[in-house]
Amino acid sequence: MGLKRIKRHMIDQEFVQQVDDSVSTLNNHATKLNDHDDELAAVSTQLAETEIQITNKTAGRVNLKEYENLIPNKAMIPDPVNWDWEIPMQQAVNDADDIFIPDGIFFMSSFPVLTTRKHIHGAGSSLFHSTSKTVLRFPAGVKGITTQTNDSAFTVIENLCLHSLSTTLGTDDGIVLGSNRVTIRNVLVQGFGRHGINIDSTNGNVNLCNLENVRSYQNKGRGFSLSGGVDNNVLTLHKCDATGNGDWGFYNTARHSILFNCHASQNTGGGFYDNGISNVYYMPYVEEGVGNFSTIDASSSYGIWIATFYAAIYPSVHANARTSWFIQHQSGFTRKLTIHDNGGPSSGKNYEFDNGVFNAGAFRLRNVTDNKNIFDVNSTLTRFMFHLPIGFTPVTASATNNTSFLDSADNILKHRDNAGRTGNMSRFVAVPASATATGTPGDWSADANYMYVCHTANTWKRVAIATW
Repeated sequence: MGLKRIKRHMIDQEFVQQVDDSVSTLNNHATKLNDHDDELAAVSTQLAETEIQITNKTAGRVNLKEYENLIPNKAMIPDPVNWDWEIPMQQAVNDADDIFIPDGIFFMSSFPVLTTRKHIHGAGSSLFHSTSKTVLRFPAGVKGITTQTNDSAFTVIENLCLHSLSTTLGTDDGIVLGSNRVTIRNVLVQGFGRHGINIDSTNGNVNLCNLENVRSYQNKGRGFSLSGGVDNNVLTLHKCDATGNGDWGFYNTARHSILFNCHASQNTGGGFYDNGISNVYYMPYVEEGVGNFSTIDASSSYGIWIATFYAAIYPSVHANARTSWFIQHQSGFTRKLTIHDNGGPSSGKNYEFDNGVFNAGAFRLRNVTDNKNIFDVNSTLTRFMFHLPIGFTPVTASATNNTSFLDSADNILKHRDNAGRTGNMSRFVAVPASATATGTPGDWSADANYMYVCHTANTWKRVAIATW
């Protein structure tokens, strides 16, 4: 009986060991299955991400981060701020028309020239984030983003910051527009060796471009350079800001541009400079301090400058007398409007209006040597002229009667009464020298002996005033 119990016990122990081994084997299989599940899940996720990337690329949209593996020597550069994203950006531009750049700092040894329509946009300018959420950083001497041909028309650049490490004046611009209908909005351009924004028609048409909420700070040249020529037309700048640049804040030699509510502060060259054709400035704002003036220059320039109540111009606007501009100042902040001859505001040949009031101290018909200058009535160069608006204000329901107007046919001021009768407005003039002196019908005059009346052009009659 003892041997049977021993054998049975041994069999039981062997069975238990077999069960334990089987359980262990099953656990190992379960672990492997779990590992396979994780691998399958990872593969599934990767396939889904790849499918999204393929879908995005098919739809023309990519995220720059998707190209991180193309960064050269990435493993040898521990700080991601120093990774060079030039090659990834080039590949993204090659793959898609819509390139999203997420939040972060992206160093680029250069940026590919855009030769087709693209949408370059960052993560900035949302409700909680400024444009500096996405920063493209460039080395000294390297320009930022360029649209080069008209095939890149309709390109949009928005919601990011371009920052340069340039420390001296050079030829590198922040954004160069060389094509039509480009839109830039919610963008900050800072620190480049030349101009922050350079709109240049040298190589082709640059028409109908739109800049909105674009800030150009601390560039070595101009904040905004709008170059001239017949192929640089109809540019619109809305709420743009030029601060701390090494030349003019806004330098404009273009045609038919419109600047709404643009701001300039502490720019070495000055606030606004215009030598273009048919440009409009509405509510410009120039701060006190460095560059606290603006200039409208050259005989070929004409346009409109409207500075109403909350548009501050500190302290002056200089306008060349050979220009043809409509200038309206209704601002209590505006210090001075100076209209000067071709020698510039330092020539001493100026008309000066201090906050809307004529300043007799600066007004001159001749310069100190008594030579004729541009303001003289008999100047052989040109004559300065004020154009006063003529108002048409009917006093009855009639739109044609009870009005005073300047008749373009004979350049005579006339009045049309409520009965529809039109007559010349009389004016008192100097005593005519003879019966054929120059005169306009309706002119009259008087001296101690006679009253004189011009009844037809250059024909006068007189009557003794002793006779009632």
